[in-house]
Amino acid sequence: MKALSIEKSILEGELEIKDLFQFVLENAEHDSAYEMEKAIFLKVMSIGKSAMKCYFAKRGTGDIGATLDVNQKIFDRSNTLSIRNYFSVFGKINVPRTCYYKKDLNWIMPLDALVDFPERCYSYLLQDWMSVLSIRDSYKESEITLFKLLGVNVKASRFDVVNRESSSSYNKFYEEKAQPDVTSEGEIQVLQFDGKGVPMIKKELSQLIGRLGKGEKRQKKKEAMVGVSYTVNKKERTAEEVATNLIYPERAKKEREQNKKNNKQAPNQVKAKNIRRLASIEKSKQEVVETLFEDGKKRNKENKKPWVVVMDGARGLWSLILLWQTNT
Repeated sequence: MKALSIEKSILEGELEIKDLFQFVLENAEHDSAYEMEKAIFLKVMSIGKSAMKCYFAKRGTGDIGATLDVNQKIFDRSNTLSIRNYFSVFGKINVPRTCYYKKDLNWIMPLDALVDFPERCYSYLLQDWMSVLSIRDSYKESEITLFKLLGVNVKASRFDVVNRESSSSYNKFYEEKAQPDVTSEGEIQVLQFDGKGVPMIKKELSQLIGRLGKGEKRQKKKEAMVGVSYTVNKKERTAEEVATNLIYPERAKKEREQNKKNNKQAPNQVKAKNIRRLASIEKSKQEVVETLFEDGKKRNKENKKPWVVVMDGARGLWSLILLWQTNT
């Protein structure tokens, strides 16, 4: 396969745009709005694919010369291009890459780092949408939804793999992530915790309880522990303001939406800063609490900021917080 051409990609896109409007003019009189909208969407997807091809053509193949020096090891450039399948939301694209090789060592493709290719063929945006779809629905239902919306065919088993890999990279992400700049932090260190019932698929459900006791019923949900850590500035409010928000929450919500629409910030409005979220069905509640408390300690090293912990009335959560305080 030859390198992608910028001129060819642009020409394809221009022809598809011209074809789109020609299609609308020729079929407007006899197609329903539903049929027309569906056809337009499919053609727009094709235009997006051409635009992505143009992007990869502009980035080139990663050819940086006849040889590549890595830690004083010389890699030679291959005479043939290696194809990388890139599965985008617009469809699958074959991306040619320049390869560098050295005997007994792994091949190196500089383009992978230049464009930040994901480890798997699925684009980060597609993986993001796959994760969102599978939060509430089963993998099979998510497969059907994605195909219905985009015409992209990703098997249910791939949803499973992508979600497992996404969750496993969470700890690594925060281990490597630098602490927020002190100047970007708020005046108060806040932690929030809550439990959330998560529907379990049959395979996972069968592992929760091996054998039921007399009178016990198999649960269809398992509780996940959810927590957040962030800082926020102080917000002084009068008793009247607090009472008004409690009695007329719709009024406060409407005011916030109006300010947002007008790109206007209320004089006493504050926002959470540098939020870290953690939700887990595998970690114990105590592990989640300890992880976020440690995050708060790193951001409040000298313990000068007041701590605020927000929870509901669940006694188990309060016991964990008291236990943590006792042990620190």
